[in-house]
Amino acid sequence: MTLSSPQQQYSELISLTKEFIEQEYNITVPIQTTTPPSATIPATASKAPIEKPVAIQKKSFTLEKKPTPRLSHKPKKTTEFTLDNTTAAGNDMFADVRDLFTQVAPSISITNTLPNDTIATIPDVAIISFGKNHEEIEFLDNVAKATVERLTSAKVITPDIITKSWGWNTFLGCGKVKLIIGDKESIIAIPELARIYKDNEPLDYLGNVKYFPLNKISDYPNNKTLKATLWNTLCQMFRKQ
Repeated sequence: MTLSSPQQQYSELISLTKEFIEQEYNITVPIQTTTPPSATIPATASKAPIEKPVAIQKKSFTLEKKPTPRLSHKPKKTTEFTLDNTTAAGNDMFADVRDLFTQVAPSISITNTLPNDTIATIPDVAIISFGKNHEEIEFLDNVAKATVERLTSAKVITPDIITKSWGWNTFLGCGKVKLIIGDKESIIAIPELARIYKDNEPLDYLGNVKYFPLNKISDYPNNKTLKATLWNTLCQMFRKQ
């Protein structure tokens, strides 16, 4: 079998294409015999000089490192102020308010000092317990509960708690406690309290605080007269109008 040349293959391909178009579309296609393009490289092309690639010069950049600014650690200036109820001229800026309270509510006392948290825990009625027996402690607890429920703040306190929490000078001089209830003989057995205890009518005084001296505590639970006297005293001092 003899292989056809590229020229013959090209002519046959043209003829087949022409025949297909004429049969498919029923038209006559004029045909021109042309020489297929040569795949060879022209001689002139081989002689063309090859240009050398242009070398691109790389430019280097150096970033200048700026020094990091140092932060100042100087403490911020704070404005100090104190609570004062006087003006620059020395006048009481709340004088009008004080006068108004004096006229409208004379029973309300106004103080210039704010109580601290320790003093704020002192009750209006302090019931002194020496913890002699369960029956006496139970009676004093019942007096405190009835006072809290119907009149004002009250608490059963031992002398040791007063000494450790506030001290007797602060306890008696802060103006918070209004009435002390307790056994007289046990109170005056404490030397520092015996010196400031004063017998008086209708109530005694421990320093500047009114003191209700109890009879023998064991007599109270079953004695209506003693209980009535104690409760009437509390009501006279603290009953809300």
